[in-house]
Amino acid sequence: MILRFASLFTLLLISISANAQKIALVNENNLYGYIDSNGEYIIEPQFKKAKDFSENGLAPVRKNKKWGYINTKGDWVIQPQFDNAKVFINDLAWVANGKKEYFIDVLGKMIIEPKPNTKYYDFNKEGVAIFKTKKLVGLINSNGEIITEPKYQVIKPFINGYAKIKLNNLWGIIDSNGKEYISPIYSEIGNYINKVVQAREGNTFKIITNNKSIIIENASKIWDFRDGSDLTMARVDKKVGYINTKGEWAIEPQFKVARHFVNGIAPVYDGRRWGYINTVGEYLIEPQYNDAEIFGKDIELAPVKPFGTSNWGFINKKGQMVIPATLLITPSFSLNRKTKGFIGSVAKVKQNNKWGFITPEGNLLGEKQFSNINIFVEIKKE
Repeated sequence: MILRFASLFTLLLISISANAQKIALVNENNLYGYIDSNGEYIIEPQFKKAKDFSENGLAPVRKNKKWGYINTKGDWVIQPQFDNAKVFINDLAWVANGKKEYFIDVLGKMIIEPKPNTKYYDFNKEGVAIFKTKKLVGLINSNGEIITEPKYQVIKPFINGYAKIKLNNLWGIIDSNGKEYISPIYSEIGNYINKVVQAREGNTFKIITNNKSIIIENASKIWDFRDGSDLTMARVDKKVGYINTKGEWAIEPQFKVARHFVNGIAPVYDGRRWGYINTVGEYLIEPQYNDAEIFGKDIELAPVKPFGTSNWGFINKKGQMVIPATLLITPSFSLNRKTKGFIGSVAKVKQNNKWGFITPEGNLLGEKQFSNINIFVEIKKE
């Protein structure tokens, strides 16, 4: 059993700061509760249905078949009264009663009233929400005013202030003011990251940056860029390499599979084994694993699966196994991305059919395991 008691150093590392608190939703014996960043219960499991806290310190929970909102002490701030409810974003939350959908503020007051034959979606951090009527979607602001008439077939969730749109079966990108940043003329388009977006026009793949379109010759796929890296994967003739934000090949196509760079190191697969390379394509950790994932941004450890086991362990940048391979790891969702391994100071793992968080030392946070867990949410205010 590698999940040991949390050390004092780790508890200090992930302790609650003066201006923020981290809280995670957990499930134990079919009841939901919440833990803090030390792994201690702040609200004991007691709800049959519950959702994550939002940054404003309110969480939707259900009691007697109705949804309301509690604060981090477990007190009711908005009494149970809704048939459904979602988390707050920018102090506005989507709720529903019967077929009526509308938005409320932190006092439970209706801010944006329901409209006939209209479906609302969550607000984003820029204060914009998608709405749908007559099978088309548009945008409203936090006052309920229409800023983009419903004319698109699809508007995807906003990421970093930009969203993919679909019009006449072609894709483009809009900003949070509803302005078309990239006209919908592409067969496929990616997310706008690092001021770059990848797109396909017919059978031609390209990247678009600074209003300039750069064709990647013979490419059959380009992956989205990732925050903090100016390299992404591209495939030519069934081989994967890396291009930069100028459309230049930084690492020639040579791998069967490759994943994103984080802090200058990326996992690659040569067709037999996984290893890790640097940004010029040199091996930092020789191919030796059955599977391998990206390193954590804050905690520079990466999940790997050695041959001969179905379990995962964690290595450091020297390739040393610092947490033994006795764990099951599945993706966690953070900022609309799936991430295996460390998010912030802890990683979500499963052992002996129970979920828990481990620290960089391999210690079990709070000495607790659960039926299920969500990743931590940072509370910025109450």
